[in-house]
Amino acid sequence: MLAEVTELKKNFEIKIIRTFPEIPRFGIEIDLGQALIKNSPFFFSVQKALSWASKFSPLLTERVSVKRHDYSQLIEKSYQTAKGACEQCGENWLPEITFPQSVVDWSEQCQDETKLFSILMQKKNFPTLILREV
Repeated sequence: MLAEVTELKKNFEIKIIRTFPEIPRFGIEIDLGQALIKNSPFFFSVQKALSWASKFSPLLTERVSVKRHDYSQLIEKSYQTAKGACEQCGENWLPEITFPQSVVDWSEQCQDETKLFSILMQKKNFPTLILREV
C-alpha cells in the first residue's frame, strides 16, 4: 500500500494513493521447529529462516535456556523480526508463528509426510550435525 500523510497534529490522517495485489507464497510448505535459546541467537535464526520457511514453531526442550510463563512477547517480537526479514527479501507475506510447544507435540501436529530433525551437538571443539528422517 502506498499512502501519503495529509495531516499530522494531535491525530493524523493518511490518504491511500495505491494498493498492490497480494502475491501468494510460492514453493514448498516448510514448518521449521526451533528450540528456544537465548534471545539474540533465537531472533537471528528467526530472521534467517523465515525468508524461506512458511511456518515457524518455537520448541520447548529439556535444555531450554529461556524460561517464561508468558510467551506472547516472544511471539510478537518473532513476528516483527519475520516482517523485517520478509520485507528485506522482497516477500509480501508473513509466515505463521505458533505458540511454543514440546518437540513431541510439534511432531504429532505436523502433518507432513517427511519429518526431518536436526540436532547440533558439540564434540571435541567442533559441532556435529545429525540429521534423521522420521
